[in-house]
Amino acid sequence: MNLFNKDQKPRDETGKEVATVSGVLAKAIDEYIKPSEEITALMVACPKCGGIHFRHCAYIETVTPFIDGNNGQAEAMSSSHPVKVCVKCKTALVSIGKNMYDITDKIDMEAWTKTEVEAHKTTGPGGMC
Repeated sequence: MNLFNKDQKPRDETGKEVATVSGVLAKAIDEYIKPSEEITALMVACPKCGGIHFRHCAYIETVTPFIDGNNGQAEAMSSSHPVKVCVKCKTALVSIGKNMYDITDKIDMEAWTKTEVEAHKTTGPGGMC
């Protein structure tokens, strides 16, 4: 391989072109990484400010009562749901079933803010959740 010809492709002993990391990355950039204006999926936006950047806040538990078909007894099934907070306006949202709910008034935002301060000390602003 000619080191001075950057357009020359690396090849194996049989002459077949070999994939390189830089080649795979270039293909990924060209074919997979798209600008945000081209997003065709529906994104969740904050209902108050329109922001799309959320951080994990907490979990809430819901209980669904039902009648057991085998013995006719009343029972309950609990589920855990993650709560996300809009980083712009601090609105707390949770998705339960087919609906999204604003539960800001149910979340202790002062406690979450204190946790965020500690997270920023550890990971820096906007660090890993």
